[in-house]
Amino acid sequence: MRNYRLHFIRHGLIEANFTGQYIGRLDVPLCRRGLEELAEKRARYEYPAVGRVYVSPMQRCRQTAAILYPDQETVVVDNLAECHFGVFEGRYPDELKSDPAFVKWLENSAANPPEGGEGVEEFAGRCIAAFGQIFKDMMGDKVYEAAAITHGGVIATLLAAMAFPRQGMLQWKTKSGEGYTVLIAPDLWMRSGTVEVFGAVPARERAQQG
Repeated sequence: MRNYRLHFIRHGLIEANFTGQYIGRLDVPLCRRGLEELAEKRARYEYPAVGRVYVSPMQRCRQTAAILYPDQETVVVDNLAECHFGVFEGRYPDELKSDPAFVKWLENSAANPPEGGEGVEEFAGRCIAAFGQIFKDMMGDKVYEAAAITHGGVIATLLAAMAFPRQGMLQWKTKSGEGYTVLIAPDLWMRSGTVEVFGAVPARERAQQG
């Protein structure tokens, strides 16, 4: 049975990457620096050729897809959206530090999800469901190589839950416009729900012309 490759790529920079706001389900665009950085990376590096691009519904991911894969078919997967931070959305750590609910969330996010937001298990389950949906679509349409442009939290959560080598979420952090390639062996996935991290994205620089 033929194996599949799925390239997880984090969206480009947004203003909150510099200001420190909690941005999960707020639908903010890429900032100017984010747009410029993605264009620079696409010019410098070779991104994998794929048969389909799956994207989070958030505009920052759709913008990233348009820059990195401008001529490619895209499929929006709602469950690829970032974690919902509830009442903490759009707020700054400094303004929340005296909020008891925020302190409890920082101490133990699994036991103390934010009001109106997602708990750790709920978010992880949604991310795994997104992966299952994507892989089912790839197998059904015989798309053997695809990209999934999503959020840093989604990538780290997925890889920590199902990837070899086994690592915690902090070890799967990604930079904007970058990520990881996973190799999906259908028999292994169906038997144990695991995949193998094959390498980084992008893997190499473009060959210089002239």
